Amino acid sequence: MDGGNELRTAAVIVGAGPAGLATSACLGRAGVEHVLLDRAPQVGASWRAHYERLHLHTPKGISALPHLPYPRATPRYPSRDDVIAYLERYASELGLRPQLGEAVAEIAPDGDGWSVRTSRARYRCAHVVMATGLARVPQLPSFAGREAFRGEVLHSAGYRNGEAWRGRRVLVIGIGNSGGEIALDLLEHGAAPALAVRGAVNVIPRDVLGIPVLAVGALLRVLPPWLGDLLGRPLIRLGTGNVEALACAGSPTARSLRSTSTAACRSSTRAPSPPSAPAASRCARGSSASPPTASASPTGARSRSTRWSPPPASAPAWAKRWAISPAPAARRASAPAAS
Repeated sequence: MDGGNELRTAAVIVGAGPAGLATSACLGRAGVEHVLLDRAPQVGASWRAHYERLHLHTPKGISALPHLPYPRATPRYPSRDDVIAYLERYASELGLRPQLGEAVAEIAPDGDGWSVRTSRARYRCAHVVMATGLARVPQLPSFAGREAFRGEVLHSAGYRNGEAWRGRRVLVIGIGNSGGEIALDLLEHGAAPALAVRGAVNVIPRDVLGIPVLAVGALLRVLPPWLGDLLGRPLIRLGTGNVEALACAGSPTARSLRSTSTAACRSSTRAPSPPSAPAASRCARGSSASPPTASASPTGARSRSTRWSPPPASAPAWAKRWAISPAPAARRASAPAAS
């Protein structure tokens, strides 16, 4: 419930994860009064819920937030715990004051600005920054025959480590960063994982000759595609070996490295079973000669924001063009969603 307090500030930031903390730090340095809110009791709540083996796939040098680098002792690719410790240190050393445990219930137009209603107060401000992330609500697709599958089905959001699956066959659906790393974690915990993917994939090493693959991609990006492929293909083949033997797409091209979102696989002397063909469209008992006893699904997630009203009529054209546009059913909903 609204605590009855009405406060005015220049900006309200919703979410005290990396994006919210960085925004707060930059606004503070610019002298902009603001409030940083998060429903969780600690900063970086999403990071604390991730699986234990999680590591960044980008080097720490390009993964730090503004105004504070990662400590020298942090490994090149920080772990989940390294990131959590860094976010806590970031908030402390930059003097940020997140208001934790304060959930946002509604954001609505208020004249030329916005009204933000929380569990404690109502804030009137000129600007709202939504920093709640894009992966707060797990998306678990429905597979034909899933009701007949007698094993456990788990989204990657609920995965912590592979100990519970020791000695068991596990099908990992999807080979993004989470899928690849969870499959490797299962293998290292004594499980027998197999990977299912919808189509052919490019396998890209995290490092090429000791150099982060993102740095290699940045160099290749300035070259013509034919020249980038000519130089990049042998480098990737050197780092991954013959991936065609693993039923993958074949040697990736330099175009894969130049993409802004690169899925880099962690190096290992052992590999999970090759991707199955062509997709995990069935989950029924007896669908294979040796069916898995569990299924882990790193199949993505979606954002879960508060109810978001359109920008006021006086807002500039660019703000209207880039504003979140809820579905018609959402516009008609009368009850606000939880933040």
